[in-house]
Amino acid sequence: MARDAARGVGGVEEGNVTDAETTVLYALSTLAQTCAALAAFVGAVGIYRLQLLRTDQSTAERNLGALAARENLGVGSDLAALLPIEHIVNLVEKADPKQGAASKRALGTWRAFPSSIQRSRTALLIFEAWNLLVIFVSLVGFNYVTPLASSPCSFWGLWAAAVGTVAVTGYCVYARTR
Repeated sequence: MARDAARGVGGVEEGNVTDAETTVLYALSTLAQTCAALAAFVGAVGIYRLQLLRTDQSTAERNLGALAARENLGVGSDLAALLPIEHIVNLVEKADPKQGAASKRALGTWRAFPSSIQRSRTALLIFEAWNLLVIFVSLVGFNYVTPLASSPCSFWGLWAAAVGTVAVTGYCVYARTR
């Protein structure tokens, strides 16, 4: 009873931290550290993926110009690399269906890149935003350890953060690898 009388607000003894508070501190610290590591690693991989997509798009653009020149669609091989891509696209679109089949396939390949780049960029932004949110909530949570330790909602909040982090990471990996 003397021990109970010495307890302060939230079940904290003077100078001591309860097991529940220690657990909350570890959970918040682990969430912040894990999300920071994920944000750094997957962010770097995501930026690398975006650079690869842009390089592939440039290659597809050069291929489109070269095929348009080879198929005699109104542009010479010496000018194909210098003309704006919109001009080459117009030439390929206006070409006779019997002429320029390879250029039309190359045009389809080139047109697929903006949506692929956008999907990859969106996945990266969602991933980074989620991780920054979890880091923010974890760091702010350090100010509320005692109320979090005594709240029955903490259990579900930690589960939501963990499941959300795994789900967002899984989605981003899926979006970048398809």
